[in-house]
Amino acid sequence: MDPKMRSRVATGLMLIVLGLGIYGLKFLGDTAGSLALILMGGLGVAAYLATRAYPLLVLGGIVLGWGIGRFSDQNAD
Repeated sequence: MDPKMRSRVATGLMLIVLGLGIYGLKFLGDTAGSLALILMGGLGVAAYLATRAYPLLVLGGIVLGWGIGRFSDQNAD
């Protein structure tokens, strides 16, 4: 698969996962905000793996860490 087609497929898959994730968040209640951050961070890391653009890895890692921290604070009780 050529790099242009690979990039298009990766972008399409990321948009599908993002859409399904956002749709599923309405059923989760209080943890939805944290899981949205985890989802977006995970997509940033996946975008890095598809494109090897380091800014996506940095941004994805920050957002993913923020989401995991919020999720663990909410569920620490």
